[in-house]
Amino acid sequence: MIVYPDTSFILSLWHTGDSNYAEALKLFSRLSGDTWLWCDLHQLEVPVAAQVATHREPEGLQEHIARTIVFRAERAVARGGFLRKALPPEAVNFALSLANAYGWGAKHTTLDLWHIGAAWELGANYFATFDGRQAEVARSVSFSTNL
Repeated sequence: MIVYPDTSFILSLWHTGDSNYAEALKLFSRLSGDTWLWCDLHQLEVPVAAQVATHREPEGLQEHIARTIVFRAERAVARGGFLRKALPPEAVNFALSLANAYGWGAKHTTLDLWHIGAAWELGANYFATFDGRQAEVARSVSFSTNL
């Protein structure tokens, strides 16, 4: 199986205090023999999302925890736990088609749809996320998900 984790999954996987940590770790362990993908979107969004989380109200993520999450993600990629792939340019067109199909009926962020497009173009068949709206769209294009 080829697994594409979105940023919500990655942040939960490496933050032991996250409410989804146990579920993320269980899925990651269960699918440890499968191929987990990492692309340019992860390279940008994971550290930025960790930084943004430090500014959340009423109480942001502590900076040292956010930095630990980023460090653990980067280390996992460097050690080969994730297969690093270039972001296919076609992912943009797929994300736009998802926006046209689903964006008028529900709120979806650009990066949420772009992640689904990247997963599709990279040949993933499993989409790991803790974002219910994103999982719904991913299932609509035939991905298996954890939600």
